[in-house]
Amino acid sequence: MKTTISLAFICSLILAPLATAQTTSSGQLAPGLRAGFASVALIDGENVLVGRTAESMMFPEPPMHAGGVHVFGHTDEGWSEKHVVQASDGELGDLFGYRLALSGDLLAVSAPKADEGRGAIYVFGRMPDGAWSEEARLSLPDSQPGDSLGWGLALEDDLLVAGAPGSAGKGTAAVFRRDADANAWAMVGTLDSPAGDHAKFGSSVAIFHNHAVAGAPRDEGGMGSVYVFGIDGEPSEWELHHKIAPADSSHLFFGAHMTMSGQDLIVSAVRGAQDAVSLSFGGAGRVQTGAVYYYRHSRDGWEEVVALRPEDETASQSQTMFFGTAAALAPDGRIWVGAPMDMGVGAAYVYGPSEDGSGWAVEQTLTVSGMPPGASFGSSLAVSENLAVIGATRADFGDGRAYIHRRDEASGEWMREGYVTDSGLGLTSITGEAVRCMDGEAAEFGCMQVDLLSFLPNSAVGAEQGVIVNDLWGWTDPETGHEIAIVGRSDGTVFIDVTDPHNPLYLGQLLATEGSIPNAWRDPKVYADHAFIVADNVGQHGMQIFDLRRLRDVENPPVTFEVDALYDKVASAHNVVINEETGFAYIVAASGGGETCGGGLHMVDVREPLNPTFAGCFHDPTTGIGGRGATHDGQCVIYRGPDKQYQGREICFGANETALSIADVTDKKSPVAVAVVAYPSVGYTHQGWLTEDHRYFYMDDEGDELFQGLDRTRTMIYDVSDLDDPILAAEFLGTNGASDHNLYIKGDLMYQSNYVSGLRVIDISDRLNPKEVAAFDTVPWGENIAGFAGSWSNYPYFESGNIVVTSVREGVFVVRKTDEPLP
Repeated sequence: MKTTISLAFICSLILAPLATAQTTSSGQLAPGLRAGFASVALIDGENVLVGRTAESMMFPEPPMHAGGVHVFGHTDEGWSEKHVVQASDGELGDLFGYRLALSGDLLAVSAPKADEGRGAIYVFGRMPDGAWSEEARLSLPDSQPGDSLGWGLALEDDLLVAGAPGSAGKGTAAVFRRDADANAWAMVGTLDSPAGDHAKFGSSVAIFHNHAVAGAPRDEGGMGSVYVFGIDGEPSEWELHHKIAPADSSHLFFGAHMTMSGQDLIVSAVRGAQDAVSLSFGGAGRVQTGAVYYYRHSRDGWEEVVALRPEDETASQSQTMFFGTAAALAPDGRIWVGAPMDMGVGAAYVYGPSEDGSGWAVEQTLTVSGMPPGASFGSSLAVSENLAVIGATRADFGDGRAYIHRRDEASGEWMREGYVTDSGLGLTSITGEAVRCMDGEAAEFGCMQVDLLSFLPNSAVGAEQGVIVNDLWGWTDPETGHEIAIVGRSDGTVFIDVTDPHNPLYLGQLLATEGSIPNAWRDPKVYADHAFIVADNVGQHGMQIFDLRRLRDVENPPVTFEVDALYDKVASAHNVVINEETGFAYIVAASGGGETCGGGLHMVDVREPLNPTFAGCFHDPTTGIGGRGATHDGQCVIYRGPDKQYQGREICFGANETALSIADVTDKKSPVAVAVVAYPSVGYTHQGWLTEDHRYFYMDDEGDELFQGLDRTRTMIYDVSDLDDPILAAEFLGTNGASDHNLYIKGDLMYQSNYVSGLRVIDISDRLNPKEVAAFDTVPWGENIAGFAGSWSNYPYFESGNIVVTSVREGVFVVRKTDEPLP
């Protein structure tokens, strides 16, 4: 019997739709979100099986890809993918590949979110050519949404145990047996939970001979317990034999994960009890170190052999280690423990008995270098006699990697042999001629009154595995008339000449500031033929300044450019706002060092672009999460609206996390708060834009669909004709429930980038009664629901009328409204 443990912190079970099955080649998979790769792994001889749930470990991204199990084999040229196992009836979001269990020629794969969270187990048989063929789909009779069958999974010979921790409010585990002659599976019993309500009984399971073990990590008020059952007669009659819990009380979620080999049992408690105060982002208290317990069965029951904890807990205080997220018992008796947040990147520890017999000690520490923090190395583990697989589920910006190590026969040390990823098929470029929107489609993308002029996938603009695109802006060369898209990438900035919209030319890239950390957020803006670029949560990055005139004569594109100047009085920042009339830049949501201005407006004089100077700060502590006054994004203008008191003044409209903030920043040394106006059901006040007459401000909330339960995209419409007393005049509800991100206004049209529903073009000629008139869906799979994937931003201001749209994991689109003649 072989079972595996994955990165899955036991929390409230999330309901979602479903993923698809049978062994297929990787080239047949629908391209899309590769997230969740290496969330679980196991070893089958000289083959490695790696699960990919397609659930993002980075953000709440809607499901856009079926789960799968990738099978890799070793050749003289290294590790290569042989085939992919998928479910025959799967759907998006079913978490197929969450747990794997292997016994002989049988492979079991769980999909705990299948059937509205009821859950399902798929059993595959090995074919003569080594591929896997689906033989059975197992489910609970009279199951209910949220049962989550398959959260725990174990297989031994013809016996299979699957945990359903959401069943009946306390959890259960179902026992299935295979009739080998008929090759048919049937449910033959259950492990009835002796734990309390909401104990999540069945979150982990294991079996050996006539015994079954189930974890209940929420039992005993979150301390957790493990229950051992035995069978003496009929397979339906399972009796409780033992309850296992550590003697000490310093653990939380004991039983969240476990693995078994013979009569040796390894149980994880993924957090220490002292850590309860720091379970939420920004919480205070000890780090979440966790522990791993080793038990051995004897005539007297289950004896605790050793409890493993980080050896230097003091040194680990600055890290959220989640020690024990994964654990494995190797054939040689050593214990492997994953700590996916240790040292920021993650680590795997190999423990063995000390030479003097006094205890257990770390014999080898495995980690990775040259990878940004958050890779989660150690989030899954599988170990055989000579091979080991260590998952890094958040490597490559959430795509995930599985690192393969081999034991050196001479030294006994484990040496990295390489890593594998889900290379997938990916989207391909669409260039050469326009693709008309016909019958609601342009190529494979949904559309309404919008034609596709061209498309460049992320890989065509220099993105390596997992690198995403994010914000963008545009520049028109005043000398040549060329239209240039300036596109943020998680590791730098891309320059694309879109003058010929059917054949966009990738000119080159400006990499992130040396020493900074790649991350999801980057924002470019333009003033006086220069690009000003900030990035968030990246450490010491500053504001990069690049002379765009250098793009006029690029030889042998694409090239890597050097920055022309760097403004270093901030470290990280979420966005930069520029008033092109005044020549002032407003860096917002700054953090990590320098003058952050409380996360509000960090004002910079950029009238000499290569010699920026600090001008002042503004933040309004009556706004923002926790009253910190942070501005997420904004627009600053010389006001020409109907409020005569402020006409000709420089006014900034800030989306301040919880409200709209209006400030007079004409005097940079003494900026003045003008007004703050809130609105109901705030999720996260994100961004907005003025109508050209400065009378209305349209603002989006990035979080209300996801966190406040709104079932349609919402845009707030403020009447700002009286700046001292702005009024929420109306709300515009879109045609679906996708989360909104960036919006811009040009004339009587509003261009919204609404994540998975793509670009939405809204007619606002009747200011308080907008109407959607055109759309282009940049994500050709999945439903238009709330979550952070798809279109990040758009730029509708080129004189050509062409619109550039970025889509996070897809790439860069050039589109045009159908009612405008094609170029």
